[in-house]
Amino acid sequence: MNTKHAAITLSIMLTAGLSLARADEPNSLPAKNPYTPDGIRKVPSPRKDLADGAKSVIYIIDSSQAMKAPAVILKEQLQKAADNLDAEKSFDIMTFADGAVQLLDKKLLPATPANKQKAHEFLGNLKPHGTSDPIAALRAAFAAKPEVIYFLAAGGFPKNKEVLEEIRKLNKDNKVRINTIAFINRGNDYEQLLQEIAEENGGLFKFISDPKSEK
Repeated sequence: MNTKHAAITLSIMLTAGLSLARADEPNSLPAKNPYTPDGIRKVPSPRKDLADGAKSVIYIIDSSQAMKAPAVILKEQLQKAADNLDAEKSFDIMTFADGAVQLLDKKLLPATPANKQKAHEFLGNLKPHGTSDPIAALRAAFAAKPEVIYFLAAGGFPKNKEVLEEIRKLNKDNKVRINTIAFINRGNDYEQLLQEIAEENGGLFKFISDPKSEK
């Protein structure tokens, strides 16, 4: 996958066209993995397809050291995702590292030009560091009450089981759809976790490889 292809793939995952996205990478997880060989699965949900109809979205982004290499592409595509939001929609961006969370805002913001510029400035200051622990970011995201969460990680968490249990508590009424993206690094445990999160919360899972490792 070249840099342009990777950027397009990530852009598709972060916009309303998510429900039509397809994986470009084979999934190398064991046979017990419930996802299809092309690495993506849409889980049937009794509620409407929020990927197309959601009015509010939060992007939860891994900002640990694992995200250092592809940070430029990630920032660009998040900025484009925010820029493409319709004016009647609302959004927020949250990053996590070392067990802490940084917020674009404490509440969902209308997708106005001023707030989109605020997102550009927030992402411009993103500096990957430390270890990956998303629980504080997940709590902050659910407190804002979005319809859809995009949860992107680049590696495993200190306590995978606790992450899943926390999401089950936070989304016990199953009102929030969670789409997950594994970025750069392969890892059976954390990919399986992200797949399980998507499956249990009516979302999609996708793996996107590191474009800089492919010529």
